Amino acid sequence: MFQPVERTHHLPQKVADEIGKKIETGELQPGGKLPAELSLARTFGVSRSVIREAIAKLRSEGLVETRHGIGAFVLSTVRRSKIRLEICGVPDPNDLPGLFQLRLPLERQAARLAATEHKVNDLSILKEHVFEMSRVSDWLAKGIGSDIAFHLAVARATQNRFYVDMLSPLLTYLGDIIPLAFRCTGDTNIATTTFDEHRAVYEAIAARDQDGAEKWMTSHIVNSASRLGLGKDALFGMPLRANKNV
Repeated sequence: MFQPVERTHHLPQKVADEIGKKIETGELQPGGKLPAELSLARTFGVSRSVIREAIAKLRSEGLVETRHGIGAFVLSTVRRSKIRLEICGVPDPNDLPGLFQLRLPLERQAARLAATEHKVNDLSILKEHVFEMSRVSDWLAKGIGSDIAFHLAVARATQNRFYVDMLSPLLTYLGDIIPLAFRCTGDTNIATTTFDEHRAVYEAIAARDQDGAEKWMTSHIVNSASRLGLGKDALFGMPLRANKNV
């Protein structure tokens, strides 16, 4: 079904693209279970960590969902977002200010819409991502995938595909950069702090509290920027300055 991928600096994206093509063409059907992690690693000739990151990328694009202790399943054969960030070279932490300035207005409005437009299944998916975050101790190794997937699930809960189209490439790229930036900041309490913030967003959405969902999403993004060494000027329209230590 799959062939080994060329070994480059960004193997997870290449693996995600190959699996994504099989989903788009219908070779992998909605509801179907992907091969086991070890099997995929052997097929593509990569490590299991590469497969885990590739699955996280597919999940952030809304193509698969992961079920705890069971595996990854195809969600849909709908086309992937036509809005793609063309990334050349290694992900650059200096892009963080611009990314955060763009995501703030998009995500706080998405949270507001999700509070009124979400379906029962949307809440189930959001709750699963929050549960996954509650079990993580090493955020950089295992938590970021659930974090990014949560934010994309909020976008899907708006029932407006353009939020997904806009946020999917942005958040996927952000997920590549954040580990590099956090290694420089030395924040050792990421898991507990960010879990509490995501839980607050989830609870507001579940309660159909528009103002609360917007407030907690805004607070989370501002706090995330601060943890990455970015000032509020990176979010509210003043000149962008990347963290000089990143």
